[in-house]
Amino acid sequence: MYFSDNNHFHKALNQILNRYSLTQTELKKINLLSNTQIISIAFTEDGGFDKESGEFCSEVLPDTYKLRIYYLPQDGENKQMLVLVPNEYLFLDSKINKHTSSVLE
Repeated sequence: MYFSDNNHFHKALNQILNRYSLTQTELKKINLLSNTQIISIAFTEDGGFDKESGEFCSEVLPDTYKLRIYYLPQDGENKQMLVLVPNEYLFLDSKINKHTSSVLE
């Protein structure tokens, strides 16, 4: 799914969508952004964004995400936050890899 390139944020979002594999649920959430005003997009390779506060954490922890988007809904109410690409998969993978390597040694 791609947004029209008439907006800087939509261009950035298209690039990010090419970088990460998103679930069908995440793609549906992103689709809802096409009718909103995007305020900011932030993504990280290291660390993640807290799912409740949106604050950046430099460590990869469960319940943190690689992508954070702030937007205004169509009704213009308060700013909303959407976080996507959970670190929990990476966190679990690293625990499994550490466990596996210790078992093999």
